[in-house]
Amino acid sequence: MLHDARPTLLVVEDEEVIGLSLQASLDEAGFAVQLFSNAADVLASIDRFSIAAAIIDVGLPGMRGDDLARHCRARLPALPIILATGYDERRYAGSVAADPLLAVLGKPFDVPRLLIRLEAFGVYA
Repeated sequence: MLHDARPTLLVVEDEEVIGLSLQASLDEAGFAVQLFSNAADVLASIDRFSIAAAIIDVGLPGMRGDDLARHCRARLPALPIILATGYDERRYAGSVAADPLLAVLGKPFDVPRLLIRLEAFGVYA
């Protein structure tokens, strides 16, 4: 089996249509994507991948996305994380200001804006 040399993004989105659409857009932009629908599966397998960045929906079942982001950061301290939310992005302003590797983007996804944010983190396809 050949190794995929593209940067891998962790995408955690519980709405299947949104997750698959985002995966297709990111694949087209040149990224490999590991798509998950819940926090438990992410935590069970996060150490299996070399992840360039994570995109995590805030409204996940079982564990909030911002809590999952804290667990991911504890295991991968230099991991850039983008929290995706249907709420007002300003709700998370304090968290973002305190962490230069954390950003918040509103949903529905604006893929060009997402790609700009990844580039700002130094993550390129």
